[in-house]
Amino acid sequence: MFDTKKRNTSKLMVFIVTLAFMLSGVPVRFSERAEASRTRSGRVSKPGPGESRSFTVQSGPTYDKLLQDNSSGDQFRFNSTTGEYLFARCSNAYSLSGTGNLTVHGRTYTLTHYPGDRRITVKLDDALHKGTASVQVFALGITYTITDSNTTNDPGLTDAEAPQVGITAPNGGEIIDTASSFTISWNTADNVGVVSQDLLLSTDGGTNWSSITSGLAGSVDQYVWTVPAMINQQAVRVRVIARDAACNANIDDSDANVTIWNPPASFTHSAEAPLFFAGQGFTSTIFMTNTSSSALVVELDPHQPDGNATQNFPFADVVECWSISYGRRRQPLHYRRIS
Repeated sequence: MFDTKKRNTSKLMVFIVTLAFMLSGVPVRFSERAEASRTRSGRVSKPGPGESRSFTVQSGPTYDKLLQDNSSGDQFRFNSTTGEYLFARCSNAYSLSGTGNLTVHGRTYTLTHYPGDRRITVKLDDALHKGTASVQVFALGITYTITDSNTTNDPGLTDAEAPQVGITAPNGGEIIDTASSFTISWNTADNVGVVSQDLLLSTDGGTNWSSITSGLAGSVDQYVWTVPAMINQQAVRVRVIARDAACNANIDDSDANVTIWNPPASFTHSAEAPLFFAGQGFTSTIFMTNTSSSALVVELDPHQPDGNATQNFPFADVVECWSISYGRRRQPLHYRRIS
């Protein structure tokens, strides 16, 4: 009897405490199962400070409709509910995404998007399995078109993942002689397999591009490039385009600018050497190493120091040239003083 009364009293206390929490606005977790069912109905974001539940990473847009051009392989994917879309070119990996206005009549989908920088018009007839798309990009002054006469056999239906690609050389900071040979190298990976690759060159930091070579096999990861004859360029970059059999494409560019030097034209590179006390005077040492396949000419040009310091030309120039080989022969440095 006393045990029953004690249990009833405990239940009453639990009910009172729970009721007090609910009236105060403090959230009460009844069970892990109830909490899970509450969050399963929508996307769950990363919890805030103090929250103990694990989070689910929100996924990106999903596209359930596809138009792929009969000849070029260019793709226009969109979501038949939200109007989110992705236009992707096979030839140069150019892509454009956004969210358009979607109307549905029976099994016919019409998507339009007319912001200030583009004009998108898409029509897909799912009953007849065909459609068209027009993508006008004002900044490029180009209108891309897609004509898909049979959406049931589009290669992109079974593979929507673009290859991954990364340049390893030249990736920024290299100095390359014009008319010399340089090995461009890169890495690729794909869920199915890379089938075709192109290499491009930019001499203006990545604004405009011209072809180095195209149609390389998917297994190739190096290319011996004969650097074209040109004047000195200090804003050179290389691009790799990789594509798979479904015409999904991706690119990677050199991370920073590369210099192409045209000897014997002068190429200015400032090197400030530290000063060392030696007896009553000073010594200054600059170390240079030549790893190219041809000889280099190094010129010393003493200049007026900054501030109020007095210019003192070197009392004596001592130049030592030597060749050290670590797997390949290194060419000598030739020196002359020009002032």
